[in-house]
Amino acid sequence: MTAFDTLAPTYDHDFTHTPLGLILRQKAQARLQRFLTPDVRILELGCGTGEDARWIGEQGLSLIATDASTRMCAQTQAKTQHLPHVQVERLDMNTPPADWPKIQFDLVFSHFGALNCVDDVQPLVAWLTPRVPIGGHVCLMVMSPACLWEQLWYLARANPGMAFRRRHAALFRPDPFGRSMTIIYPAHRTLAQAFAPQFRPLCVQPMGLFIPPSELFGMVEKRPRFKRVLLHLEQRFGDRQALALWADHYTLVLERV
Repeated sequence: MTAFDTLAPTYDHDFTHTPLGLILRQKAQARLQRFLTPDVRILELGCGTGEDARWIGEQGLSLIATDASTRMCAQTQAKTQHLPHVQVERLDMNTPPADWPKIQFDLVFSHFGALNCVDDVQPLVAWLTPRVPIGGHVCLMVMSPACLWEQLWYLARANPGMAFRRRHAALFRPDPFGRSMTIIYPAHRTLAQAFAPQFRPLCVQPMGLFIPPSELFGMVEKRPRFKRVLLHLEQRFGDRQALALWADHYTLVLERV
């Protein structure tokens, strides 16, 4: 059992279907849409409860959705069982299976910080390299190491430990009696270097620059006018590459070379 097995039954209620979850999911899917051509072959890493897998499958596209959590895979299976081109498999990115078929994927993507749960990305890069053809793309949505919202919020409350908590790896244990996992916060340049030279970075964009992270979003929800201003700023300036490091997440797009 993984740490995320504990979260699976309530993850949609606690995040997916919340106002923040819906805003970020829509933006993540809009960025991914340009890669979804009719014949694209897709691999999803860290599919969670299957929201993106269902969205892709409903477009008639072929996808293998994977997750390390058996219960998350079960949630995805339930959401996509009516979609014949969606396959669900258990796969731990920390220990990618050597006996997996070397199927070629034109697009590999991972959303909402699943890659932050990978202690060492090098085995994953080595595993992906023969499975992504030249010109194929890898799109990674990763929690950034310097979320400006967190820094300003917690520094204003004289809590520098929380303000700069992402500078260091952290243990995550959703169930006090369950397993823990290590969460890391790599900068996009560090992650791009880890994928080199087999993959080259094409672009990086912020995700959730003006919108606060989930633990602070409730404060914004209570102030509708303030929320509208933040959403306008996110829409207008929230894709600026130079600001990617300061967002809650960033999206890094790489190309196989």
